[in-house]
Amino acid sequence: MKYYEIQELEARARSILAGFDVREEVIDALIENNAYKIPPDPSVYKTLYENDPEGFVTRVCPFILGEVTMSPQYNPDPTTVSAFFYLFEKGDYLFAVGEGKPFEGTNQKGDPNAGIRYPIVCTNVLEGDSGGKDKKQMFTCYIHSDGAMSFSKRFLMACLGYESSAEGEAKFNKENKGEDWGVDPNPEAPHVGEMWKKVSGSSVVLHADVRLNDDGQKQQQWTGFSPLSDA
Repeated sequence: MKYYEIQELEARARSILAGFDVREEVIDALIENNAYKIPPDPSVYKTLYENDPEGFVTRVCPFILGEVTMSPQYNPDPTTVSAFFYLFEKGDYLFAVGEGKPFEGTNQKGDPNAGIRYPIVCTNVLEGDSGGKDKKQMFTCYIHSDGAMSFSKRFLMACLGYESSAEGEAKFNKENKGEDWGVDPNPEAPHVGEMWKKVSGSSVVLHADVRLNDDGQKQQQWTGFSPLSDA
């Protein structure tokens, strides 16, 4: 919190306390001890405000805490959220695609890469692991090389309703050549072109499998893509 914001909070606290006829020296002590932003402690206030400690705590503190508390109160439950992506076993799954975010970085080998990450949520299990419904994953459209872009193109075609075939690709090329496919991964002002935005909100069938990576850990693998019309 910035200095002027703290000063503003202190001024509001003084105004509130003065409204309850609290002595100036007591206000100074409260401000000095940041009493306006910590839970009330009757034993502390009894010392500071001898005449009416109970009334001070019940009438003044809730008002101060409600008006001037610096930190919000939270009651998080970590058991209700997922810390890891779900691994979809071999099968066919229908996914809803979220908003894509551009990035650039390096892979595990230190080679540069870039692309757009799309959060995806399974809305239906067509064939495979029935426990996958409503589970989340991430699909990354890599764009830093022709090979990477070729695989990403298959995902894009399916999301935009094109068949996964040579004929579907020819139609895709004809209808989308020259469109806005720009990507700016600048973290200060990230931007994706209109065609990437069209993918957000679409539905797509992903053919999934699980394989072991070089470290022997299970890793999600996407083996194919189909448009919603194939679901």
